[in-house]
Amino acid sequence: MKDETDRALMMRFCATSGNCEFGVAQRTYGAEPLDLFRWSNAGIGPLIRILYARFEGIGDPQHVTVDTLSNGEYRVRHTGFNFTWHAFANVTRSSADEIKKREVNRLPFLARKMIEDLRAGERVFVVKWGPRTPHGVDRKLLDAIRLYGRPQFLLVRDGAPLAVSRDEATGFLWGSVPRFADGSRVPVTTDAASWLRLCQLVAACQM
Repeated sequence: MKDETDRALMMRFCATSGNCEFGVAQRTYGAEPLDLFRWSNAGIGPLIRILYARFEGIGDPQHVTVDTLSNGEYRVRHTGFNFTWHAFANVTRSSADEIKKREVNRLPFLARKMIEDLRAGERVFVVKWGPRTPHGVDRKLLDAIRLYGRPQFLLVRDGAPLAVSRDEATGFLWGSVPRFADGSRVPVTTDAASWLRLCQLVAACQM
């Protein structure tokens, strides 16, 4: 049985950049938020472009394509903003056209929800911050999110003990976890306990 306290905590966070690792961690604790980037592979660059564009064109069918992975599952790509996500559908049960229609209908709804969450300022938006993230991207991200008010963003690095600190100049929270999941085996290599503990540290930092 899932701990409702852990579930409620994980629901307060929203994955926005990286892969589906944080989404897997949320599922471990029974949290299933409907978030645009939860099951995606999206870099920080596409995230910034989407924020600057105010999500305009997110549901344009000309920019949504569907392909098939080696295991027979569909993957969806937004060619306009250059990110992909899991369709959670198999070629034996659905056609590519059906999946495209479904996703084109879902994207505007998820975009509106994210805009509402950004403006409300009640959730924490999680960004995986890799070693190859270009210098200065944090300033570009800050400029983009300020279009929506002052939403709280948590930028997470790996390879260090669990910790959270606040950058008073930008308002960003910076976090660290011992390791990120293996990108080729995310479901079985996600350290959900570390992500939960990080979220607990963030909650304590906000008190």
